[in-house]
Amino acid sequence: MKKNDLNILFATALLPFVAFASAAAQEAADVPAEQPPAEAAAPAENVPAPAPENAAPAEEISPEKAEAEKRRLEAEAVALLRLEKSRIDAEVALAQVRLRRDMAPGNEARLRREAAAELRRAKLAAEFAEIDEAKRTLDAVAARDAARDNLAMLARNSQVKEQELDARIDRLSREIELGRLNLEVTRSGLEEKARGVPALEPVRLKDPFVDGTLYVSDRRIDFNGPVTGDSARYIVERIYFYNNRDSEYPIFLVIGDSPGGSAFAGYQILKAMESSKAPVYVVVKGMAASMAAIITTLAERSFCYENSIILHHQASASVVGNMTSMGEQLKQTRDWVSRLFEPVCKKIGKTQEEFVADMYKHFSTGDWAAWGRDAAEMRWVDHVAERIVDSAVPAVADAGAETGSAGTRFELPRLEPGDAWLIYDPQNRYGLAR
Repeated sequence: MKKNDLNILFATALLPFVAFASAAAQEAADVPAEQPPAEAAAPAENVPAPAPENAAPAEEISPEKAEAEKRRLEAEAVALLRLEKSRIDAEVALAQVRLRRDMAPGNEARLRREAAAELRRAKLAAEFAEIDEAKRTLDAVAARDAARDNLAMLARNSQVKEQELDARIDRLSREIELGRLNLEVTRSGLEEKARGVPALEPVRLKDPFVDGTLYVSDRRIDFNGPVTGDSARYIVERIYFYNNRDSEYPIFLVIGDSPGGSAFAGYQILKAMESSKAPVYVVVKGMAASMAAIITTLAERSFCYENSIILHHQASASVVGNMTSMGEQLKQTRDWVSRLFEPVCKKIGKTQEEFVADMYKHFSTGDWAAWGRDAAEMRWVDHVAERIVDSAVPAVADAGAETGSAGTRFELPRLEPGDAWLIYDPQNRYGLAR
């Protein structure tokens, strides 16, 4: 409703109160003084009536008092209307906020549908262009073959020079090659156009966990596979990179599936997270085991799905050398792993001995795996999210992206002296490089 309409409405509502106040004031001014009772006898002639004791003279309402009372009533009516107007304004503002909140999911879904439709159109255009170019190539091949046959016939009939025949064949071959190159250029151009389909605007929130939904922004670091020196360097560099750009909004370390890995490498990641000015939040979508589970538990804040898996177990290591050297290596490894588990046990409220005993109490192998909600109750992870919205994932994935097979064997680098493996590998997919 417009402001002028509201003013007219308030003026109209005010009229009854003003009329009521005016009538009250007029009635007060017109009322005569109270008359004596009818049955009272009139006093005798020339005999003054005795004045009653303590009798107060009748008070008349002056026009000034009536006007003042009228203004008071009008002021009260105006005040009541102003209060009603404030209440209506507040209800309108609240309704607008609720409307915007209710419309937000629909707008997000519409944008996603539009992006998906644009992607389908780009893919169809690429497929049609490829079909058209393939047809032109086949036509050129047929023309070349027909020309070759015709030239061969002409050569036989009119003794056409062999050089001229070869030249014409070469020219047609070059045209075919040019057609192939044009096909590649067309395909590349359409792929570039498809990559240009706009993604949704990234959502950046200082507190990204809202009503059970976690909003992951474009300040994200994907982490899959084992924790090695190379993966640790990449994660640490990305943490520093995002801090240099902006230290106000959180950074997300998104773990899809990690079996854990090197204790040294995991410690580098933990120290980078600890020293980061921007908060680093760990998000487990699939499984975080061993060293990845330690990183999850020790994060400033960590999130997972209800059916994500967090797995803790003891470290493993190999030692080489003579008996004295192997004993020294084993002692160093025990001390190192104990230092890693100390803050984990402090957070979950157990001693290291109790934690190890519970590992074998729950699983005979010592590989203690917990679903997301159970892990949250044991303080292995902080929050269980109903939804995780990756607002920075592009609408079209890179055409050259490849994913590894589930059966692929990964060669691990050799450990530095004193390092240990905190890795979960029941299928023996990870082996030392030779």
